[in-house]
Amino acid sequence: MTGGVVLDGGYNLDFIDAKTGAGLGGGYGGSSSGEFQRPPSVAYGLAYVSDIEHSVYAFNSTGCGSPMVCTPIWKFSSSGQFNDFNGTPAAVNNVVYVAAADGKLYALNATTGALLWAGLLPAGESPGTVSVAGGVAYVTALNPHTGLDGALYAFNATGCGAATCNPLWSTGPLALDLHGPVVANGSVFIGSYDGKLYAFTAAGCGTTNCSPVWNATIGGIIPTAPAAANGVVYIGSTNSASAPQTGHVYAFNANGCGSATCSSLWSFDTHGPVTASPVIVNGALYFAGYNSQQPPSVDTLYCLRIPSGTGQPTPVGTVIAPKSIKR
Repeated sequence: MTGGVVLDGGYNLDFIDAKTGAGLGGGYGGSSSGEFQRPPSVAYGLAYVSDIEHSVYAFNSTGCGSPMVCTPIWKFSSSGQFNDFNGTPAAVNNVVYVAAADGKLYALNATTGALLWAGLLPAGESPGTVSVAGGVAYVTALNPHTGLDGALYAFNATGCGAATCNPLWSTGPLALDLHGPVVANGSVFIGSYDGKLYAFTAAGCGTTNCSPVWNATIGGIIPTAPAAANGVVYIGSTNSASAPQTGHVYAFNANGCGSATCSSLWSFDTHGPVTASPVIVNGALYFAGYNSQQPPSVDTLYCLRIPSGTGQPTPVGTVIAPKSIKR
């Protein structure tokens, strides 16, 4: 949401008046099969969104009203055999960062869409959402066929003075999630499809290949991005084969626990998989999940009052959603 406008992604980008629900126009990809699979990001009066075929678009963030089909301010397309984008673009310091499966992290001028430089990733891997913090751009990429041999890559956010740049450092192989890492307390946090939360030193480890500083085994899989605030990292889990109707949200000390494997400060049973990344606002934690205890099972938006220390969270309320909630 921005400026009283709700932006809703999907097969098209819809602009909706937050007060009235009235449509303010929609933005569409360049072909009938193009899909905006991830949420947009908003900065500098523009909404940036990528599609699963080959393009990144910038639309006026308040829509266009009339005509109802909005024309993009600019469009950038990748090339090559593997060219789909499936992450949310990151806009920082008038630069838009977005990765494609053609093996590139693209840095674009946020106003014009002009290519500034490209970072080198393994071609053919599915890239995730880019996160930028402390002058470094972080992105994960995963082999779409195995789901195992992926890695986290860190690039200088200002490039390297050349058209193409190598990463400052990377990890791997790990089955890291594609929803985007979170940077807090000097660490980069990312969930994985092997049921773990990993923490890496944000500044790197002094070599080109880095190992996690600590990890936490949660079980199941972690299908969403973590969130961090006030020295705590929050992350949700989804169901596993042994417990198909379970899910939890976990809280961890962002500074770790002094050992390679850490336990959570607390956890909250969602009675089903978590489907949307946690969000922290005014001391409350919001997230969505599929609640198996509701007859019939439905998607639910949760609100928890965040405790101090290792105390348990207090449920403030839930809202049953008419549609599946994902992010």
